[in-house]
Amino acid sequence: MPNLIESFGLSCPEPRLSAISTIDAAIRELNAALDFLYPFGFDAVQRAATTPVIFGWGSTVKRIRVVLPVERRPLLLLRAEPDHSMIEVINQCATVERLLDALTWAKETSWGDWSVERCHPTTGNRKHSRSDLDGDNDLVLKGATNGFARFEVADISGVRDTNRSIRKNLRSLGIGSDLYGKDAIFLVLPAPPAVMERPHCIRTFLNRGTRGVRVRQHPIGRTVVAEIERTAES
Repeated sequence: MPNLIESFGLSCPEPRLSAISTIDAAIRELNAALDFLYPFGFDAVQRAATTPVIFGWGSTVKRIRVVLPVERRPLLLLRAEPDHSMIEVINQCATVERLLDALTWAKETSWGDWSVERCHPTTGNRKHSRSDLDGDNDLVLKGATNGFARFEVADISGVRDTNRSIRKNLRSLGIGSDLYGKDAIFLVLPAPPAVMERPHCIRTFLNRGTRGVRVRQHPIGRTVVAEIERTAES
């Protein structure tokens, strides 16, 4: 089944997707995708709001679909299915919003003129096993001298990492292994008020069960880009 928003970047075989190779182009195309999704997602939410509050309400709302017309679709949604789960669309819009914050932050740093090697907005990276760990992350930027900056977008909604996604993200970034030893690595987290008021929560996420990690936080919008530096213990 096609992904909601297609992956893109220099490593993509299709020219229309490999052409999205700068941070500016990535920001433009991801914003276009969100601008298209928002009104149709809102329509689904309105239908949920008018669902009678009687027995079966949960089952009914859970099955509400976001209907996406074929006309005037942006580039990254050309292959999307005609309808998607409302809950899925909400979650994936939130993920793309965090990804856009990370790109906007990166644009103003020393990585701002790096190319987009690959980006998986709503599918996660292509790592399926430990033998397949090398090379891929949710967002990979590539420098002119073949250096890389790697980003993983954390799938959490509050201050607790209830599904241990942080640990999976860290492993995907090479923490605890010899992968990506010289690459810059970042974890992209949502920043609800509880986290913004208690920034040490982010450090707690990263250090729980993980030694040899130092974290620098870069708040932007509703997001915190956590820059992860390995120490001698890692």
